Amino acid sequence: MALNKYLDIAPEVQKALDEGRPVVALESTIISHGMPYPQNVETALKVEQIIRDSGAVPATIAILGGRLKAGLTAEEIEYLGKKGQDVTKASRRDLAVLVSRKADGATTVTTTMMIAHMAGIQVFATGGIGGVHRGAETTMDISADLEELAGVLKDTNAMVLSDEIYAELTYGQKHVSPANLPELYDRTIVVNGFSKSHAMTGWRMGYVCGPAPILQQMLKLHQFGIMSAPTTSQYAAIEAMRNGDVDIEKMRDEYDGRRRYLVEGLRRIGLPCFEPKGAFYVFPDIRGTGLTSDEFCERFLMEEKVAVISGAAFGPGGEGFIRCCYATSMKDIAEALTRMDNFLTNLRKKQAREG
Repeated sequence: MALNKYLDIAPEVQKALDEGRPVVALESTIISHGMPYPQNVETALKVEQIIRDSGAVPATIAILGGRLKAGLTAEEIEYLGKKGQDVTKASRRDLAVLVSRKADGATTVTTTMMIAHMAGIQVFATGGIGGVHRGAETTMDISADLEELAGVLKDTNAMVLSDEIYAELTYGQKHVSPANLPELYDRTIVVNGFSKSHAMTGWRMGYVCGPAPILQQMLKLHQFGIMSAPTTSQYAAIEAMRNGDVDIEKMRDEYDGRRRYLVEGLRRIGLPCFEPKGAFYVFPDIRGTGLTSDEFCERFLMEEKVAVISGAAFGPGGEGFIRCCYATSMKDIAEALTRMDNFLTNLRKKQAREG
């Protein structure tokens, strides 16, 4: 099926393309499947505004009524957000079916790249590339993102720089490196280390893998600009790679339990929180408190002696959120939740009095 005839480009997007102004494509699965309503809609609109404030035009991609949309109105984003997971999570294999049935679909990285390419949009921003999801043996929920990326890069000289520092700490899905794809193998540089996977932060050990000609040039810069890692750290890393896999599995299972406990605890005390699929951080929404991220963090530290990180430290889109780390004991996590509950209770009482 030739899909271009089903493409609708939003007037704002088409005008920017005609004038040679920058356009940034955005996926829509994060709206339907990534966050609850209304936080999903608020976040999507905020991301679009950040792009506009930076001098570009956003083009959120989706399939609505069987039409391939390059650029959504605020009303269409609201529609997707309200329907949530009732909307099909549309990968490459779903496009023709959704078009023929005149159905709705939220685009993954793969379908966003495809529709953006049809529209002539050359820049795409994503929060992450998919992998093999839990239960894939029955649901076949296996991401085609990397395969589509390989197709886009096939006739270019572009390299892929893949930061895989959290590759071993994923939950519910298996990490797949771009270097695992034959089409990307010779153009991928993998950056990794032992700080996260083996809890070796103080050892300062990392490594890079890639095509030999690239690494030879990197070595010229590295050997004259940076001292070698300590011998003891290198031997520790060798031991970790040879015999540390069992420990990684145990640590990942422990983190998984802490992750679910912390997310459920935050939701219970009234803070909406997206469930992360990797690393060891959560990013709860504190906008309902009426405090900025910096105000929340400072007051929580002073009143309850618990440190969290302001979401604003990660860019304008992080305002209204805080980052909490669960790379600590379950006992400390439980105590931190108790103190946060107490902080929120006292804050609400004070706000009600000042009403």
